[in-house]
Amino acid sequence: MHWVLDVSMNEDECQIYKNNGAENLAYLRHMSLNMLQKEPTKLSIVGKRKRCLMNPAFLEKVLIAGLCAPTK
Repeated sequence: MHWVLDVSMNEDECQIYKNNGAENLAYLRHMSLNMLQKEPTKLSIVGKRKRCLMNPAFLEKVLIAGLCAPTK
């Protein structure tokens, strides 16, 4: 999981160390990675992130897929 976070979201490049900032951002990265993985489009994680930036409708699909997906 760490390798995917580092490659797709440059987690090792983050320079936030004050208080709980690094831990909070790590939680947000994990959540966003899980949402991107649950969205069924056959794109890479980086491709899905870029598409979310450019297309609000796709961002909505990712959020719905991440929030409404059944948990085990």
